[in-house]
Amino acid sequence: MFELLGLLVAVPFVLLADWLKFIKHLPPREQNLARASHGAGLLVFAALALHEIIRVQGIGPFARGVAAIPGDPSLSVPAILWATTVVWGLVWFLVGCRRAHGPRDGLLTTRAVVKAVVGFVAFFIAQAGLVPGDWWCAFFIEMALFLGGIWCVVTGLTKFVLLMRSGGGNAAGLVAGQIQRTAIFWRVGRPRKF
Repeated sequence: MFELLGLLVAVPFVLLADWLKFIKHLPPREQNLARASHGAGLLVFAALALHEIIRVQGIGPFARGVAAIPGDPSLSVPAILWATTVVWGLVWFLVGCRRAHGPRDGLLTTRAVVKAVVGFVAFFIAQAGLVPGDWWCAFFIEMALFLGGIWCVVTGLTKFVLLMRSGGGNAAGLVAGQIQRTAIFWRVGRPRKF
């Protein structure tokens, strides 16, 4: 019994380790695009959680409860998790945005648009109630489509915006600009005649 519970507790950490290993093998620009878009996704999920807290009970009673009983884990742990999610998402978003520049890439842009469209379709299916209600897992399917759709829309649009703001142009122009910015002077030799 306890082995099963231990395995269930370990699953998110194993998935996170696999995801980080996958991200490490990407080229640097794609790593930073993923970092920025996933940071934006975390920020949107934190905003959704805050919206649900406000909708259900209001932020005032929650804040007063945390202040009145600071050691109560039923109040302080969600507040700490929310703050950690916001800080982690903001740091990833800012670092990824800062480092995700380069020449425009049509393949990455197309993938970002397809991801956003797939997310929009999943979100629409969840909101329109197209999942049959007589299924025993209909609620879980709708919730997965809703959250997965939001994640795909936010990360896809973030990547799209970052790819569109990237410095365009040809490689020779980008190299010449880098040489001018770093003040590297190249000696130009005479072309050899064969």
